[in-house]
Amino acid sequence: CTTDVCVGGKCSHTPVADCGACVPGVIFQDGFDAPETWTMSAPTNLKEFCALLVRSKLMTPDEVKGVAKHFQTSGKDPEDLDAFRKLLFTNKYLTEYQLALLSRGHSEGFHLDQYKILDVISKGNMAGVYKAIHQSGQTVAIKVLPASKAKDPEALARFRREARLITKLDHPNMVRAFQLGESANK
Repeated sequence: CTTDVCVGGKCSHTPVADCGACVPGVIFQDGFDAPETWTMSAPTNLKEFCALLVRSKLMTPDEVKGVAKHFQTSGKDPEDLDAFRKLLFTNKYLTEYQLALLSRGHSEGFHLDQYKILDVISKGNMAGVYKAIHQSGQTVAIKVLPASKAKDPEALARFRREARLITKLDHPNMVRAFQLGESANK
């Protein structure tokens, strides 16, 4: 399934049973650049990776210290960065998407206001759709119009119109939109 957004196991554009990226709703957001656009140098050792992880705010400093300590006492090579990344993924501290971005040196863009970005669901010419989790624990999809596109008045107007229209719809075979908003983040 190469859907833009899925809900309850049904994709919005095709009746596929489950695309594997299904989330309960979509939130439209404009003026936000995807984390893939922000980069630093890639970490080359465990210390650099842990510093990047703390900077990303995906884990607290205490959480990172605890996991690093557990890893270093696990009998594995304490400097094996790949094994440490695998531990973070296997124990569900981070998603594959988050790990991939961190491994390339990204430390920003993992949060969009009160949401933590977990994965990319789809990217198109106009916007991207991300799987995210709200601070309350609700998993959602967020459709994002990048800041570069939001500068175009026509593109921004189309994006807002689509969001306003879909928030008025409520049908079991359609994705339910909850809100339209702008982010103070990049």
